[in-house]
Amino acid sequence: MSEPLADLIGNTFRLARSTGTHADVLTAVGLADVLAETVGDTRVDLGADAQELWVEVRVEPGMAVPGRLTVSPGYPYLRARRAEPLPTGVVDYLCFETERERDRRYAAAREALVQARRKGLPVDPTLEHTVLENAPPEHWRPARVMYVLTNHTAPNSVHAYLAGRSAQERSDEVTAALRALARGQQAAVGWKADSVQLFNPAAAKGYARLKPDSTNRNDRTKEQWTDPFIEWLRYRGYFRVGCPFFLGPRGEDIRLYTPIPARISLAGLRRVAADLRRQGIRASAPKLDILAVLRVAEFLIQHSPQAQEGTRTALEEALGFPLQDRTPAQIIEGLAITHYQSLGSARAVSSIQVLAIPDWFPIRSRDDALEWIAILDEHRRVIRGLDDSHSDEIGLLLGYRRFLERRGQGAVDALLDFMGSYGPLLLRAWEAGRRIRIFRTHHLRRLLDGMAPQFSNIIADPGFEAIARAVRRATVQAQLLKVKAKDAKDVREIRYDLLPELQRARRLGDREVFIQVVADFVARYNAENARRWEMKKQAPPNVRTEEFARFIQLVDEYGAGIVGALLCAYGTCIEPRDEAGEPEAPAEEEIAGTDDTPEIDNATTNGEGD
Repeated sequence: MSEPLADLIGNTFRLARSTGTHADVLTAVGLADVLAETVGDTRVDLGADAQELWVEVRVEPGMAVPGRLTVSPGYPYLRARRAEPLPTGVVDYLCFETERERDRRYAAAREALVQARRKGLPVDPTLEHTVLENAPPEHWRPARVMYVLTNHTAPNSVHAYLAGRSAQERSDEVTAALRALARGQQAAVGWKADSVQLFNPAAAKGYARLKPDSTNRNDRTKEQWTDPFIEWLRYRGYFRVGCPFFLGPRGEDIRLYTPIPARISLAGLRRVAADLRRQGIRASAPKLDILAVLRVAEFLIQHSPQAQEGTRTALEEALGFPLQDRTPAQIIEGLAITHYQSLGSARAVSSIQVLAIPDWFPIRSRDDALEWIAILDEHRRVIRGLDDSHSDEIGLLLGYRRFLERRGQGAVDALLDFMGSYGPLLLRAWEAGRRIRIFRTHHLRRLLDGMAPQFSNIIADPGFEAIARAVRRATVQAQLLKVKAKDAKDVREIRYDLLPELQRARRLGDREVFIQVVADFVARYNAENARRWEMKKQAPPNVRTEEFARFIQLVDEYGAGIVGALLCAYGTCIEPRDEAGEPEAPAEEEIAGTDDTPEIDNATTNGEGD
């Protein structure tokens, strides 16, 4: 191949995960975006392993290698004020002042629409027109965050430099830089760039030099380690896949989500990020994290051929790698999460995390895809029902997030612990009139089949099933019947103390203590059944001696900790035949102003920098 770009098109770029933050992902996405501008974003693939991210162009038979790169700045120039002159050559820009005014009109009109619908009032057609007319452009939220978080003059200066060059000059300079990058060398480019915390959160943590050097925060020593070409790639990557959300009553804090590719095309990754940006989520950090992760998995599966009855969707075409025999985690590895906390006059990086995309079981058929969607929807509704203004429910949210932080046995343990702790809350909430969601037994069984097949043998055992059924009837099912019943006296005793006692005993891990708690419950359960029979009332079958004996055998084989965790989780799920009795949860509404626009009138045009 003698074409000038053959070495770039046929090369796999490997980028070390040098910072361990979203900056690594932004670099890889920016590099893919530069190549995609020439060959198309469906032909450029990204992937990752433990140490590296990689980018390559998918070379197809007969594919013509272009003679030169097509290069643009790759992101909009951010104009602070309408009166501010634009540099020569700049045509792609956003005016912060103009877009902020549009955004306020948009948010106000949406709020009015939602309030009218909630009250059942006629909808004013002019409101709908205002919403459509003032809908924010694709890059508005990332640009707004860049305005308040960084010294945006650096991205603007790079944009202006490239816009002011001819197409040939841009192509030659970037091609030389890419070749240097492929050789592991620092590229020599004609622009300069600062290292700021939005594009490199590690830069916000400072740097170290010997005390006698008389260092200070403003001596800019760290800029010696800044690669201007890499910073430009990060600017491009941020506008392609960065998903910022505002938190707090006035949007003071910012939480940035960046999808980490496992094996996906740039086109597919951009669609995933675009969908996540559109989500109207207003919540605390742990709740927002969970809902974001569940949405990414749901989005991938909803647009798969398996979920679409074999139809190859536009997203499936864009992904580059099908979901057949894969899990969502094999397409998107996870979400890199960086939290920028408001300190009053500035914002600083307060946490850097990664949450894994679920890998519960592979998708081999339409039934698998539909089960995935149903389970994700159930978990999402449970999480949305938790009130993150209550400390105990924040604890539950943190428990579920631990489930998403882990893989394998650790993830199963975290899920069972969450579900076991959710049961007592469920009883209290239903008693108080809150209609929060309950898990389904068949969904938990499917999760355990995929994640921990050894546990499937436990819940399939007749002895375990008999005890779990008794726990269910004495707790969540009894509470359901009380909600429905006209005469509460006809409902069996609701054992509010049972689930906390089981949790305490199983966490102790003491076989004798756990079996004693279960035995006491079974004795009381069977005695109450006998009383109901004497009173000519309906009562379920007793737990038989042989069933209890089998349950004890399970405890001896697997341990009180494991069997107890499964009992607390499975025993507080509802059976499919009882679903019709579940109290209706409030309908989920579209939230007006989901962008959580902060008041940033007083933000300086120079941003907050480091």
